[in-house]
Amino acid sequence: MLTAIAYASGILGIIASVIEILQFLKILNPKHKLLWFLAVLVTTTVCFSFYYVLDTRKEDQRIEAIKNDFIKKDAKSIVDGMIITGWEESGDYLGYLIQITGFYSRHKDIYAIEYQTYQKQLDSWASFFEKSRQSDKFYQGYSSELSELKGLVNSGRDNLEKIAGQ
Repeated sequence: MLTAIAYASGILGIIASVIEILQFLKILNPKHKLLWFLAVLVTTTVCFSFYYVLDTRKEDQRIEAIKNDFIKKDAKSIVDGMIITGWEESGDYLGYLIQITGFYSRHKDIYAIEYQTYQKQLDSWASFFEKSRQSDKFYQGYSSELSELKGLVNSGRDNLEKIAGQ
């Protein structure tokens, strides 16, 4: 609302200035005053409208650049926190999957499909680990079931590296 008032007062100020200048220079006849008023009003309004559109577009681009920078930094921080050496336990990979899913959860307005995919995988693997613990068959180290989890985590890490621009 304040922006509209500022623009309206600016337009009226410009109109008043132009009319006063024309009167001072004795160019303005009383019968043409309304015509000049309308011409200056239209011209000033068009100029302010163009300025507003350009300023809004520039601001939107700046906000978009800040968002992209934030997403890249967020992805980089997750990738930097995932140090895969080959000595990880199965719980480490589940933790990495939680971190990857958390990234996509924070940015699900952009990565909705990835978020849904990783969330389903996380739910499935959490259920797998819970059933393994309850049946006293908790898997440690490398096994055929966990190689899929490792592949999923490595793929997710690679995707985050691409997002981070590394």
